[in-house]
Amino acid sequence: MSDTKQTNPLSQQSLPSPLILGSSSFTRKLILREMGIPFHILVRSIDEKAIGDRTKDPHELVLAVARAKMAKLIESFKTGDCNGELPTTDWNGEHVILTGDQVITCDDTILEKPSDVKEAKAFVKMYASHPPSTVGSVILSHYPSGITVEGTDKATIYFKESVGDVDATTNLDLVDRMLQEGAPILSCAGGLMIEHPMVREHVERIDGTEDSVMGLSKDLVERLLRELRSKLLLDGSLSQLPLLTGGLSSTVLPPAPKNASSMPLAELLRELEKRSLPAKGFYCDDAKTLQAAFDSEHESQIETMKKELLDKQIVEARDQALRQQQEFVRESSAEEERLMASDVRIAACFKTIKEGDAVHCRIEGLTDISTRSLSKLLWTDKHLVTVDVSNMNLSDVSGAFLGRSLRNNTTLKRLEMGGNQFCSRACLELAESLLANNGSALCFLSLESNPLATGDNNKESIALLAKAVGANTSLVSLSLWRCGLGINDGKLFAQAIINGNSTLVSLEMGYNLFDNLDVEAIARQLVSTYDMLKRKQTMYFHSHYHCNCTDKDTNRKYRAAKLAREAELAEKQRQEIQSKIEEELAQQKELDKAKWLAREEAIRADARRREAEERKLGLEKEAQLQKAREQAQKMEDARVKMSKKKSKCKKGGKKK
Repeated sequence: MSDTKQTNPLSQQSLPSPLILGSSSFTRKLILREMGIPFHILVRSIDEKAIGDRTKDPHELVLAVARAKMAKLIESFKTGDCNGELPTTDWNGEHVILTGDQVITCDDTILEKPSDVKEAKAFVKMYASHPPSTVGSVILSHYPSGITVEGTDKATIYFKESVGDVDATTNLDLVDRMLQEGAPILSCAGGLMIEHPMVREHVERIDGTEDSVMGLSKDLVERLLRELRSKLLLDGSLSQLPLLTGGLSSTVLPPAPKNASSMPLAELLRELEKRSLPAKGFYCDDAKTLQAAFDSEHESQIETMKKELLDKQIVEARDQALRQQQEFVRESSAEEERLMASDVRIAACFKTIKEGDAVHCRIEGLTDISTRSLSKLLWTDKHLVTVDVSNMNLSDVSGAFLGRSLRNNTTLKRLEMGGNQFCSRACLELAESLLANNGSALCFLSLESNPLATGDNNKESIALLAKAVGANTSLVSLSLWRCGLGINDGKLFAQAIINGNSTLVSLEMGYNLFDNLDVEAIARQLVSTYDMLKRKQTMYFHSHYHCNCTDKDTNRKYRAAKLAREAELAEKQRQEIQSKIEEELAQQKELDKAKWLAREEAIRADARRREAEERKLGLEKEAQLQKAREQAQKMEDARVKMSKKKSKCKKGGKKK
């Protein structure tokens, strides 16, 4: 039993034990037993096929399914539905919950469980030419703090070509032979059972770990346990401190307390006097008193050492968290630099925003990385008025970055965030920004078609958003159309708008589950706010243009003066525009003239260059011709000389 405690990763990390496993998978239970992690199974069913997009990134899909499983379990914890199913522990109701999911991908396609034997055989034949991969997710959450860590892992299996062959002795293929032995192929995604001996003999190699293929990566679980412990220490959410056996070894324990009953009387009296303890005059009674003091001092030393150890662990955890944050910043900067280097279009758009030349921003093809860069720009931007990131399928993390950027922005008036995957995290950051930034100029905010009511702590985030809307003094229009909000959410918004908001005149709240009474109350408040703003505008008009005069002649004079001022202002503006147009035309004329002169100069320079080249070519040709003529003349002279010599020789021979 002691060995199990020493090797239990939960005990090593001072985390609540046993682990609450939100899965009934046989392989996950087997892997947890191999890791020495005690667990208790608690499963709540969900419709996995209704979650995520199976045509996109499988990593996001498995995380989305695991988050949905976790949300379902957390809900059962909060409602108390699972109280009778939880194990009895000494952790005051604290638990660490694990959920996960896994899919099989092959040839860029996510494979579901085979519908029949024929499809299972087709999958196996495909594995011979296209290595399948397993993509798994793990989420760990601490209850009741809600602190969560998550991660994904991938492994690729390379099969031999023989995986799709028919066995010569039995005349059966791999699927038929496994079905004969009762293997549950049809209940496995992709029909893949890597742990089965018949399958294992066809495996050439695995890029990754076998436990990752089986559904739960040991390395990922251990890493997430360490991350969870670090976050809990920083947050102070652990109710139990690291115990003596978990932090102090026997080599650093203080020595055992002295035995007072074995001391001589004189020494016993001296020890009592040191501690200002009165002696009763009876040896046994005085020994008991001194022994109690010894035991108390020993326990105090142990508690002091525990506290020192805990302080040291907290400092180490904070240092580790700081290092992780710095590493994240470095990685983020590197990712953004790579993005800017690879996408010239986005880099040019961001450059325009940095230089203050953009007022309206709509950048197609934004990703989580580019959205993070855009959020950094919005933090300090003083020129952008409109930002549109709607219908880009951005993640909740991107929404959180955008929401956080509003804390420091004072110029943005319109923000379109509809049609993405913004959940509770984005909602929370947006609400906190609206509450914190009193100088915000945001008038129009659209959150339509976002699943705001999903994710961890979704109720708290919606409540905070309602509070922010009630306290905000700049929003005029808000769209919450089709955000999956419930009846309680509608009551929160109705209460906040009726009791606090004085500027909102438009609220899109269709396709939510708001109560009709709340909808009517919100509508009445919006109409009342509109009428109030209209009256204020009318009073402003009277106070500035009619000067609150009651005399008709005086009013006519003021109106005439007002019209004259407006006409004078319009004429002045017309003249300014006309002079500006004339100035621009003159500048354009000068520019065209300069361009014409430059073009003519270039033409003349080109003509001179061609003339020089032709002259040079002519000289070269003339030189070549002259050289050829000289060579021909030399050859002719040599020929004449030779002929004369021959004729002379002939004449000399005749004389002889």
